[in-house]
Amino acid sequence: MAGAIVIIADIHGLIVGRSASVEVQENIIKVAKSVEGVRGVLDIYAFYVGSNRLFAVLEVHLSDDFTTNQVEKISDTIKSKVKKAVPNIHRIQVEVETPEDELGIRK
Repeated sequence: MAGAIVIIADIHGLIVGRSASVEVQENIIKVAKSVEGVRGVLDIYAFYVGSNRLFAVLEVHLSDDFTTNQVEKISDTIKSKVKKAVPNIHRIQVEVETPEDELGIRK
């Protein structure tokens, strides 16, 4: 009976998606912030797809005045460093965003 409960819980996590631990998310953020040109990480979504494969989406804020090629290189560097630091990352998506307060957006 106990085995069935464990299996059901694991299947539920596979179907619904299970968030990465706070420690894993903090590690991803730390690595991303270490890349030159990254001013901050605005948001992160990290969850398991399948039994042990992570999918992560990062919203990062970059310093101003980068060319498109430089932004792409920074994004690639973030992906490479995160994959080395968190080996079970299957896919990582990096989105470049500007914080709302810098855009003058009011809620």
